[in-house]
Amino acid sequence: MKNIKLIMTIIGLALTVTAIGAGTGNFAVSNANFKELINDYRFASPKNIPWAGSYWAYGRDGLSHMNIKGQQDNPPSKKYDLYWGVTDQEKNTHYYEMNSHSCSMFNEDLETKKSCEGWWGHCNAWSAAAIKEEEPKESFISKNQDGKQFEFTVADQKGLLTELWMSSGSLFAGDTHKGVTTNNLENGYLSSTKDWIFDETDREGQKMTRSGTSAYQAFWDISPRTFFLIFTNYVGIKRTGVVIDRFTGDQVWNQPIVGYRILPIQIADIYEVEVSKNGQKRYPVLIKMKMFWAEDGVHEYEVSDKFSIDKTDDKIRTDFRGQFEEEKFGHHYSGRLLQFILFFDAPLEISDNGSRVISAGDIVGEGMWAHKTKVGAKKFANMDNTHPDFIWLPTSVSNQAGSRNPLVEDKYVRYIWNNKIDGPITSSTPTDLDTTATTGVFTLINFAKTFPLLGSLGNEHHELMKRYVAYMFKTALERDGISVSFNSSSKIVFDQGRALVTLNFVGPVNIETMTKVLADSGILGTFK
Repeated sequence: MKNIKLIMTIIGLALTVTAIGAGTGNFAVSNANFKELINDYRFASPKNIPWAGSYWAYGRDGLSHMNIKGQQDNPPSKKYDLYWGVTDQEKNTHYYEMNSHSCSMFNEDLETKKSCEGWWGHCNAWSAAAIKEEEPKESFISKNQDGKQFEFTVADQKGLLTELWMSSGSLFAGDTHKGVTTNNLENGYLSSTKDWIFDETDREGQKMTRSGTSAYQAFWDISPRTFFLIFTNYVGIKRTGVVIDRFTGDQVWNQPIVGYRILPIQIADIYEVEVSKNGQKRYPVLIKMKMFWAEDGVHEYEVSDKFSIDKTDDKIRTDFRGQFEEEKFGHHYSGRLLQFILFFDAPLEISDNGSRVISAGDIVGEGMWAHKTKVGAKKFANMDNTHPDFIWLPTSVSNQAGSRNPLVEDKYVRYIWNNKIDGPITSSTPTDLDTTATTGVFTLINFAKTFPLLGSLGNEHHELMKRYVAYMFKTALERDGISVSFNSSSKIVFDQGRALVTLNFVGPVNIETMTKVLADSGILGTFK
């Protein structure tokens, strides 16, 4: 009898977890008590903060990328082959990357190649590795089975760990449909959001996913309730990272979550009770919640800056159009504010400052995203950058290669780490810690050649020229995650064909990296 009671208790608990976790995929949500979740886990981070890293873009040949700073022509794939003595050129790691993780495989399909060069890569694998593996921070030497010694740089280590997690088991919530675009374009620029986003009956939104749901349903199926419960239960209670697809539209940008923050609830956020025809009441409350993630648009050799959830705040930041601005923490971490309505079966009572809940009913229904209406959508510059398209959590490296490079197996990668010589060595990874700056003057050589549009302008258009140069610098640097601010009218000087541009950075910036970023955009010069 005692065993029967125990079994029934376990079954009852399992049913309870399943019931309150409905809509959360195979994530096991054990606590849906809104009062407890807000009061104990209003903001949280994983115990081990996921690290920033490269997504090893297919447009740069994945792990066969030949132009990694400090190890040109010696990418992780080649070093791995040398370590394991794999000499057959058509069966080695490097060959596989060049033929399966490179956009060159689409040379006969230019449309697909264009898409590939835009965003395809190892973002899912990097996200998983960043959550499950300790961040490599310095080089080490490992001895192979023949007694030969090889140095593995930070870039090598991050690359191999990333490739290892290209195929993994996972918990997963959400459906997706990447075959339908969300925006109308005019001359290559976003002009408006497509109607199917807001209209379930629109023909384009009725296109079916592989799982049998429509594109409309797949776009909105990560509900506010699902989002809130997974984040608070996993990042909050369990203190583990999860991965989101931060691109709600037709691309995939996996990012590991480094934290979230729920803003204090204000009196104005508690809406009037809604009463149905049968007299049932529900109490809507507007929730404002920030999510933060690690970035993948960084150099392969970079070591992450520190991220602390305590350094985030409850401020709402908008631009001159009144649209939410994404928050930047250097160029390794970013954040986004989301607003949504949750419905309760009893009134919500809050403390004076709104940071604590005194009493609350149970959450009923899935809630509604504030941007699901055309009015709410105006808070975002692009509907592609709103709520997560799906959420997942890596569990273990899969025994099946799947889309992973088949030569990069768990036992072989772990062997390299397990056969270090005398522990870590001084890093040979180029960091140039002694060459950082927060401000300085960049001397732009031959600005007229760099910016040909300026060639037709005379001296009377100096102010316009300055604004244009400022815009080009800011665009080039921020595309690579380097935040810069300056007053174009007072800090850009034209001098005999050169332009002297004073730059003020948000935090220390590596001079060599910054100069390389500008050079990659065709802006050549020196920085002092």
